[in-house]
Amino acid sequence: MSENNYINGDQYLSKKNLVYVNKKIISLEQAGIPAADQGLLFGWGLFETLRIYNGMAHMLDEHITRMIFSAKTLNIPMPMNKEEIAGQVGQFIKAAEIENSVLRITLTKGVNNISNIIFTHRPIVYTAQDYKRGFTAKIASIRRNATSPLVFMKTLNYMDNMLAKQEANLSGFDEALLLNTQGKLCEGSMSNIFFVKNGRIHTPAVKCGLLPGIIRQLVIEKIAPFMNMEVLQDEYGEMQLFEADEAFITNSVMQIMPLVAVNGVNIGNGMPGSVTLAVMRAYDDYVEMGFLFN
Repeated sequence: MSENNYINGDQYLSKKNLVYVNKKIISLEQAGIPAADQGLLFGWGLFETLRIYNGMAHMLDEHITRMIFSAKTLNIPMPMNKEEIAGQVGQFIKAAEIENSVLRITLTKGVNNISNIIFTHRPIVYTAQDYKRGFTAKIASIRRNATSPLVFMKTLNYMDNMLAKQEANLSGFDEALLLNTQGKLCEGSMSNIFFVKNGRIHTPAVKCGLLPGIIRQLVIEKIAPFMNMEVLQDEYGEMQLFEADEAFITNSVMQIMPLVAVNGVNIGNGMPGSVTLAVMRAYDDYVEMGFLFN
C-alpha cells in the first residue's frame, strides 16, 4: 500500500484551527453547544469519521447516507439534506485548508428538537510502520448486545467501545475485539474484522451485533469481487479466528490494517498475510482510481 496514504505527523494538521457548528465556521475556542443538548445529557446523537485525501472527503456520500438513515431511526431531525451537508463539508475543508486529515461529522439531538451539526478535524495517527508490522488485539471482557438497535449505528453512546479499547491498550494491545453475549465474534472497538482461512475471506454477519462499516461494505461489495473472491458472512467463535491463516481489520480512518496476533497468539505466521496485502493494494487503487471499481 502506498506510504503516501499513511504518513503520520504534523503535515496533516490544517493551517487554521477551525470547526464548523450549524453553518458557521469558527475557531475551536468559540465553539459550543447548549448545556441542555440531549446529545450531551443522554448521548442522543450520531457521528461519522472519514478520511480527507488531497482536500477531498473520501466516500462522503456513504457516510452521510448512513447518518441520515440512523437519524431517522433515532428521531433526530436532520438540519440539512445530503447535498447541503456535502456542500458544507466542502466549504469547511477549503476554509480550514485541510489536505490530508480525519473529518468528524457530529449530529446531536439538541434542544426542543432543534439538532446541532458539527464538523471537526484531527491528524491521522497511523504510520507506515503500523501497516508493515500489523496490529495486535485482545478479546475484551465487555460483550456486545446484539438485541440493541444502537450497535448497528454510530451513536454518541460509545463508552462500551472506549472501555474495551482502554482495557486492550492498558494491556499492551492495539485494539480490542468484542464477542456478543452468545460468545460469537463481533467486531473491534473501532473496527470491523475479517479473517482468511484456506484462501476464503470471512467476516461476522451484521446480525451478530455490529456496525456495518463503510469500508467493510467496500471490501465485501467491490474489493473482494475485484480480486475474484467473495466474503462469507456468518457466525464465528473466537477459536476460528485463532485458527485463521491471516486477518485484518477495517475502518474509514485506518482503512485496511493487518491483524497479526490476538491475546498474544499469532494469527498464522504473525505477519501480514498475502490476501491482506492484496486487499490493501486494491484499496489503495480504489482511493487513487476509484473509477476502476464503478
